Amino acid sequence: MCSVRKSDLEKTKLLQCEWTIKDCAEQSKKLGKHVDGLTVIFDMENVGTKMFWRPGMQMYLYLVRVLEDNYPEMMKRLLVINAPRFFPLLYKLARPLVSEEMRDKIHILGGDYHHTLLKYIDDDQIPGFLGGKMRDKDGNPRCVSWICQGGDVPEDCYLETDQLSIHMTPATVRHGDKLYVECQIENPGSVLRWEFQTKDYDIAFGVFRKSENKTIPIMPVTRVHSHLIAEDGSLVCWDTGTYLLCFDNSFSWIHNKKLLYLYEIICEDEEVASEIQSHWEEDDSDTAE
Repeated sequence: MCSVRKSDLEKTKLLQCEWTIKDCAEQSKKLGKHVDGLTVIFDMENVGTKMFWRPGMQMYLYLVRVLEDNYPEMMKRLLVINAPRFFPLLYKLARPLVSEEMRDKIHILGGDYHHTLLKYIDDDQIPGFLGGKMRDKDGNPRCVSWICQGGDVPEDCYLETDQLSIHMTPATVRHGDKLYVECQIENPGSVLRWEFQTKDYDIAFGVFRKSENKTIPIMPVTRVHSHLIAEDGSLVCWDTGTYLLCFDNSFSWIHNKKLLYLYEIICEDEEVASEIQSHWEEDDSDTAE
């Protein structure tokens, strides 16, 4: 999360799911039967308490919800192996945020897992380091030629935040106060994109739209950990007018928040926006039918 924007991480996960759909179609044709789901082995060996890092947990659970909403039956079962002693606490924290359907697919196996793996996976398809017969051509049981081994991301791969901040607007949001940044949307279907970070402390963020003498909430104001990683996001604006990016520090009684932010408006082409709007309306009509 220090190396990519959150939106890029989300797009990458969606791309991986599209690849999986393609793989399922190819396997269905190859095997002569319908293949439409995954058995996932979640190996927690060497996982420590740094997994409790709140921005990482929130992003991981957010991705779980996105995948459940868009690929609801792709995950057939999730086999958690080598679960550490603190895992029950971790699972207790995450459980309320996971759907009941997904909870039923999770099987926590600890260190005695090989017999259960064999219920769902052929022995010659289980890597040697998990007790199976699969090995690399050189005999390596970890199968490094086709399984990513994971590990810490080198710091030289981190985003250069100093370079990013050059293009951002500085501001200070006083304690107990809010800052509103106005964005003018002239064409329906334009995309409003934002990115911001704070120094030392978190802040709350939301999006509103002006309508006559009132403001309509578009995205609820929520506290974000922008002091740990840069926050970014986007919104498709079908209604023209003034949108407000709200940086809310009203919850703080003591600390002013030093803020760096930028926003941009993308896809203002009226013809493209019209085509997108028509496509969405057709989808809504099909759904209604």
